[in-house]
Amino acid sequence: MSAITFIVPVSDHDQYQRYFLSSPLFDRESHFEILAQAGFRTSGQAYNDGIQKAQNDLIVCAHQDVVLPAMWATRFLARRSEVESIGVPVGVVGCWGRTPKGDYVGHIYHRDRELFPQRALPARVQTLDELLISFRKSSGLRFDPDLPSFFGYAVDLCLQAQVRGLHNFVVDAPCIHQTADRQSVQKDMYKSWMYLLRKWKDFLPVWTPSGRIDGRWSYWKDLIREYAFHAMGYSPRPWWLRYPQVNREDALFGDTASTKDRD
Repeated sequence: MSAITFIVPVSDHDQYQRYFLSSPLFDRESHFEILAQAGFRTSGQAYNDGIQKAQNDLIVCAHQDVVLPAMWATRFLARRSEVESIGVPVGVVGCWGRTPKGDYVGHIYHRDRELFPQRALPARVQTLDELLISFRKSSGLRFDPDLPSFFGYAVDLCLQAQVRGLHNFVVDAPCIHQTADRQSVQKDMYKSWMYLLRKWKDFLPVWTPSGRIDGRWSYWKDLIREYAFHAMGYSPRPWWLRYPQVNREDALFGDTASTKDRD
């Protein structure tokens, strides 16, 4: 099996231990290099420092609240090999993203809900969700250390890959994102959004898993809406509740990481 270096920015050690380090994958296999990156100002800085330390060429960057199923590495490496055999230069690979036309594609678990649009995988995407992304150290791809927060770094990396003539893909290798619902306006997210808007102005619109970046009006409209909801104390119904519920044990320990055979 190919060697993998996992790089995880850690802001909450309890969460890191409870979720990422407790992944069934690490009970089954123990030969991975895991770099926990704490004390950095941004994710980009944390990841770049980890890349420099990494002993393996294949890098996987993940959130501290991601849980990897027992067979995840086997499945991911097989699906990644399929992409690399297509014959196009591969940039960033992940499990959830949006196509150049704005379609959502991928396969993930949001806690106990399965997100799996009926679209064939692997699929080429414009950007990826940063809960889990992968690329080769030898590709030369690195994160922007000037991105002003812990948001948007995967979008930026995917666009860097695109400029270099590399292709970004979603593959069918789901993990569980044990994320908490956002309870307040994330100001840092908008700082990163504005930064990306300026940096990639010649490439707009950019389709991201969090929305479309297409100009200042879109930025201010979404910001004002968020603040209005916050001021009114309004909490929309969680978006993920519309997706089918799954058995967590099946997701973590099933050979196909799914309750249904979709291969």
